[in-house]
Amino acid sequence: MDLFQAGALGFIQGATEFLPVSSSGHLVLMGQLLGVTPESNLTFGIFLHLATALAVIIYFWKRFGGLVRVFFANPLRKLRRTEIPDNDRRLGRLLIGIIIGTLPAVAIGLLLKDKIDAAFQSPELASWMLFVTAAILFSLKLFRRKGGATDTSPPPDGAGEKSPAPVWWKALLIGLAQALAILPGISRSGSTIAAGIHLKEDQKQVAEFSFLLSLPAILGANLLEIGDVISSGDWLPWPVYLVGGLVAFGTAFAAIKIVMKTVSTGRFWLFGFWCIIAGVAGLMLVS
Repeated sequence: MDLFQAGALGFIQGATEFLPVSSSGHLVLMGQLLGVTPESNLTFGIFLHLATALAVIIYFWKRFGGLVRVFFANPLRKLRRTEIPDNDRRLGRLLIGIIIGTLPAVAIGLLLKDKIDAAFQSPELASWMLFVTAAILFSLKLFRRKGGATDTSPPPDGAGEKSPAPVWWKALLIGLAQALAILPGISRSGSTIAAGIHLKEDQKQVAEFSFLLSLPAILGANLLEIGDVISSGDWLPWPVYLVGGLVAFGTAFAAIKIVMKTVSTGRFWLFGFWCIIAGVAGLMLVS
């Protein structure tokens, strides 16, 4: 893998990981063009995913830091029977929502790992699934037209502030949408954000929940493969990792900003047009 290929894959990974256009679908198709994918070198693929996860952590640093704090502090407070501050109580509910939302992806990933791995070898499947992502995004426009604008002011929680997390059953449904995105061509951010909006969650907050929900999936999947990386000894020159990682981080950070803005303005569904274009191009490529 040369530096151009590393930069190209880093750009595709970073941009499409969080834009609702399916990183997996684009990477499968890009592999056809470049003759290489992140998965062709396990270490490089993990490096790109960690770079995109770092972009989420830095963009939502204040929220992420709060979640780490309550993960350790709230259980100790309960054991000591000390009062939990309202803000930490809300963060605790957000943390529980993330855990619940992660369960479907974990279950499907473990049960269907071999079939999922086989699916990633099919550019044709990835192309068709991009049309499914387009339909999911266009459903937001249809929903808005029939039901009116989504309520962006959810009821306050007990402390009189907006709740940062969906209730548990909504978190589970959003998690099921994330599990669907294990298939190449189905956008994780597109399916989870669309699910939250259809459940009448605040658009901006459900986008934040979607990004935070991605962290266990990204980090967990890659941590499971650390052992394979160490045993493989399949290392590339360090400039390849540096270029790919920096490009992936920069484009991922920009993609998060774009998603947060388009969700707030109600234009998130417009990404569906790109999915159609990419799907058609993919089918032409494999025909």
